[in-house]
Amino acid sequence: METKFISRRDLLKGTGVLIVSFSFFGPLSRALAQGDGLSVDGMDPTVLDSWMAIAKDGTVTVFTGKVELGTGVVTALAQVVAEELDVRFDKVYMDSGDTDKAVDQGVTAAARTIERGGVQLRQASAVARQELLKLASARLDSPVDKLTVTDGVVSVVGNPSRKIAYGDLLGGKRFNVKITASGSGWDMKVAPLVPAKDPKDYKIVGKSIARVDLPEKFTGEFVYSQDVSVPGMLHGRALRPATSLSMPTNVDESSIRNIPGVVKVVREGSFVGVVAETEWAAIQAARALKVTWSEPTLKMPSGPDEVFDYLKNTKSFKENIVTNRGNLDAAFSQAHKVLEATYYWPFQLHGMMGPPCAVADVRGDRATIWAGTQGPFRTRDAIAKMLNIPPKNVHLLYREGSGSYGRLECDDTAEDAALMSRAVGKPVRVQWMREDEHAWDPKGPAQYTTVRAGIDAQGNVIAWDFMDRSFPWTASEGNPLLASSQIGLTPTTPGFLNGAGGGGQIYTFETRKFWLRISPGCKKATGLYEPAICAPLEIWPACSQANP
Repeated sequence: METKFISRRDLLKGTGVLIVSFSFFGPLSRALAQGDGLSVDGMDPTVLDSWMAIAKDGTVTVFTGKVELGTGVVTALAQVVAEELDVRFDKVYMDSGDTDKAVDQGVTAAARTIERGGVQLRQASAVARQELLKLASARLDSPVDKLTVTDGVVSVVGNPSRKIAYGDLLGGKRFNVKITASGSGWDMKVAPLVPAKDPKDYKIVGKSIARVDLPEKFTGEFVYSQDVSVPGMLHGRALRPATSLSMPTNVDESSIRNIPGVVKVVREGSFVGVVAETEWAAIQAARALKVTWSEPTLKMPSGPDEVFDYLKNTKSFKENIVTNRGNLDAAFSQAHKVLEATYYWPFQLHGMMGPPCAVADVRGDRATIWAGTQGPFRTRDAIAKMLNIPPKNVHLLYREGSGSYGRLECDDTAEDAALMSRAVGKPVRVQWMREDEHAWDPKGPAQYTTVRAGIDAQGNVIAWDFMDRSFPWTASEGNPLLASSQIGLTPTTPGFLNGAGGGGQIYTFETRKFWLRISPGCKKATGLYEPAICAPLEIWPACSQANP
């Protein structure tokens, strides 16, 4: 069977669907006009025509970079759009996480999708509604302020027989409306060109509406990332050593010759994987393949206490003072009572309900990826860098995984699949098993936190000193994921600071200091510090003894 792919643009050209879109500014020099191709950051982020399409039947399709992680945000975003456009909720369809259709809105994380992405879509919809009213004004020969909208139908106030539906207004034409904004991705700020609806007039937002994703999940019809299947798909499994610092010194392919269905043993850098015709054959081959790994000359820790001692005593390579206000020493000297506490936070597994899964189809300088990533564009860019192809040549389609809370990204399987697909020239599905997840998912960094609070005689906090010692967070932009690291890609940043969420920067104590200290991991030849990309074994004390 031959698989054919059609772009959104080609589809819309053939259907007569009217595109009503919205953009959030990325750099103008990198933006391309709608219909002329993808920009580096996805769809053109400078025009109204990249965010939603209105079909002739009045159906509104919204293209968003935000994705559903099981928390109901896609339903909530649809409510925002329906409210601002004055259409029925069931007329709004959310198409999310497709890098060939959406503007990059950053990762879906930190429970801030509605706060950020919702505001963006609200403004997009408000502008679209205003433009539709202008078109209706000309068609109905009535001033805009004399028009009203009900369920996507514009009518003249006092004369409801004079009316026209959204779907009939544009006739396949584009709005060609620019919207100014600042920032990009996660921090996109949209300038309100027209006022959004007053919350007191809300009829849909704030109401309890049945989530759109649940019915198919209840019936078992929902297609999770684990359920994705494409024609000609093979199955892959990666083999990994005790630590990512080990290298394969010998791979005995003869050890799996007796397993039917094995297609190829893939080896690149320290990455070793097997590709087979069936998942069971891939599992058997991965278990049976004899690989000899080099032994890293590292002393492993005796337990968590050694990790905490390291965090406490090792000189940090990066320090960030988030808040520093007033004379802390003077305030503590005047305190009626000083309270002190130390908190120990071990490495945390981010294992999901079901281990991650992804499918990759790499053909020449193009790749299509199906994965449950929280950051579709971040994963797209990581795959592009690993394969050494332009980001716009990687098409990532989001398919929800079985939970991803706390993971930031579930992309390691996507990279495994991409490497093996490139090696065999066919689509490859990689399903991690529970032991893979436990050993190799990017752990939440261990933390050693000390807190002091000075209290006056009335029980008020007059001095606050919070210090968090940790390792860099591992799944941050600029740090290669597991497979990329194994084929030789190195970090471009030391990882973003961990522990900044609840340490006290939101408090209003008159005198306070909140600071973060980051301890180094292994120092590579590039001089950059390698965070715990895959397993905490990379950043144990002995690994860092050579560091200052």
